Amino acid sequence: MMRLLPRAGAGWQAVRNSSSGFMLINRRWLLVLAGAVAVGVWAGQPLLTLAGLFGLLVAGAEMLWTRHCLTGVEYERELQASHANWGEEVTLSLRIANRKLLPLTWLQTQDRVPAELPITRAHQARDPSGAPWAYIRCLLPMLPYEQVVRRYTISCRRRGLFEFGPATVESGDLLGYDSRSLDFPACQQLLVYPKLFELQLAAPSSRRIVGAQAVNRVILTDPTRTIGVRGYQSGDPLKHVEWRSSARSRELLVRLFEPTTDPALAIFLNFHVPGYWLPGGSQLEFAISLAASLARWSLEHKCPTGLFGNGALGGAGAVHVPVSANQLQLRHILEVLALASSSHQHIAEVLLGELSALPFEASVLLVTAGLDRQLMLALTDVRRRRPVTICQVKTPGTAALSLPGIDVLPVDYDEAWEEGELLQLAA
Repeated sequence: MMRLLPRAGAGWQAVRNSSSGFMLINRRWLLVLAGAVAVGVWAGQPLLTLAGLFGLLVAGAEMLWTRHCLTGVEYERELQASHANWGEEVTLSLRIANRKLLPLTWLQTQDRVPAELPITRAHQARDPSGAPWAYIRCLLPMLPYEQVVRRYTISCRRRGLFEFGPATVESGDLLGYDSRSLDFPACQQLLVYPKLFELQLAAPSSRRIVGAQAVNRVILTDPTRTIGVRGYQSGDPLKHVEWRSSARSRELLVRLFEPTTDPALAIFLNFHVPGYWLPGGSQLEFAISLAASLARWSLEHKCPTGLFGNGALGGAGAVHVPVSANQLQLRHILEVLALASSSHQHIAEVLLGELSALPFEASVLLVTAGLDRQLMLALTDVRRRRPVTICQVKTPGTAALSLPGIDVLPVDYDEAWEEGELLQLAA
């Protein structure tokens, strides 16, 4: 039997009764006990009468607890945050309340949680089917109008989107012959961003001649950024003459402008990394964290940044974040990397497909662990049109890459990379 009951603030819940035959047997015994009381009173047998009354009392209590054990029972799950950085701790609160005069001798709750996230002070039972989730179970008695709040700490040391719920609350009669369960289908989600490293890295190169960042060359200068004055030379335009300084020094002086550029960075991440299936410390997770750290470093240095890759986002499409300097760009990149997984597409196809849509001044940074012939041909084509840098994730047993005309930044993979905070990338 299943019926739907509304509850304020929580939508609809399904109440399911267990399929035991206790209710039918109990009604028959009610007739027998009522007959025993009648016979005891008519025959003047006080022991029989008391036994019948006691049986009626127990049977009535059983029926009362069985029918109303879950009436007024509330269950609420609350996550402290919906997004978390890697390594943060998020509080999970479970509130259980008995909003009625009838006490409960036992009440069992079972809430589904992701098994990949460690939860402190929680008794967890793994799913017997091998699914990637576990259950937090609580068994407790409840007094009338009692409320219990239990708090747990979630350690966010895995990236991804994790779901909490649904939950089930079960209770029953005093003797445990029959029980009822109440489902709470509402779920909450927690998105954990990839781990971010502090990086030491040189600024990316650019093809734009005039921009916002100073460079060590004198090809074309920015007339809006004056860094000093110098003596007039034949051919200098008169509009660059600094008349006030010339009048004070009694020598014709012209303004000296700063040579600038405006770099942008397009990060390409190769999701085909050997050993990505290893749990808890795979090379793929390290490469994803490295790409996220590069994006943060670039945006912190006022450099428009985009992210592309041969990863998949399920129904949300592929890894594609256009180059931008928007204030929410880093959050967008982290969300995409938190949801991304490996796909069958080759990174060379992504690289050549996205190249024409990149801004003119954007340079290409490829994060990869391997380099096959198809990727080498694609990089040769890209190098003719844009500056290219390879950030190589050196897995055990692999040699450092060496390609003419392309800077290579080797990064050694360490199985204990989750404990590190700083990465130094040097060509």
